[in-house]
Amino acid sequence: MRSERITTVPEYLKNIKRLPAIMTGRAAWALPDYLPTIPIEQILEMSCMGGNQDIDPSSVWQINVDAYGYVSSWICSGILLGNAHETPLAEILTRPLTERPQIVQDLVGRGPASLLDMAEKHGFRPRDRYVTKCHLCWDIRCAVYMHYPELFAPAELYHE
Repeated sequence: MRSERITTVPEYLKNIKRLPAIMTGRAAWALPDYLPTIPIEQILEMSCMGGNQDIDPSSVWQINVDAYGYVSSWICSGILLGNAHETPLAEILTRPLTERPQIVQDLVGRGPASLLDMAEKHGFRPRDRYVTKCHLCWDIRCAVYMHYPELFAPAELYHE
């Protein structure tokens, strides 16, 4: 029988602070109080281009294909790159950025700042601080996904 002590959330989060936390899904709702935040002004200057934590098609190294056929990058689950039930997966994955949905093009170039106008039309007001750009993006998408089912799906992803 193992007698290992259970790590507490604050203890566990010390390790997360070494790398940027991916603040989507339940993490975005449950963990922000435990992690350092940065002003929204800094986040609004960040793009989503390059690196393995962005939606830039040239750098996506892992994808999700859910039961509905929706295809998204591992880091940006819920932002649709296509639907494998409608379009061959190889075509979805090799499509150049200029042929991706406009929202994907905008996110790559301007980051979550590109979603603010859309969100504000639906009453969204950003917080003053977020843990990461992904945290802001998730907050926006949770507020507007129902208005843009062709862009943000499946709906179940955005429920707490």
